[in-house]
Amino acid sequence: MNYLGIDYGHKKVGVAIAINSSVALPLLILKNSDSLLEEIISIAKKNNIKKIIVGQSIDLDGNENRIMSQINEFAKDMQKNGFDVHMQDERFTTQEAKTLKGEITNVGKSRKKKQIKNVDANAAAIILQNFIDEHKSSC
Repeated sequence: MNYLGIDYGHKKVGVAIAINSSVALPLLILKNSDSLLEEIISIAKKNNIKKIIVGQSIDLDGNENRIMSQINEFAKDMQKNGFDVHMQDERFTTQEAKTLKGEITNVGKSRKKKQIKNVDANAAAIILQNFIDEHKSSC
């Protein structure tokens, strides 16, 4: 089965893909705009995607962050378009993506951040890979 992973943000949405339920790879970053739903549907159809894994934005106490209302609406819209949508805890995935790609480096006593364009897509890949790893027997 082929999957899409989504890291949904206010301004940008990271997208990752896994072909044949194996390894999640960063795909691209989309602007969160009025055309987002159509763009994701197009990508999903071109790649024979049946299941979409969306990052669930919750805080350390397990409470939903403010953006969850938008994420839930997006997930419902994808379901209405025939996709099987699952939520996956996304806590620390952006930080992990930044660390893995070397965006955050220690320079003396200060922390320097370099701009890496695909951090949101990398976070989406981590979200998706976590889902695949947790559901290996059913993927």
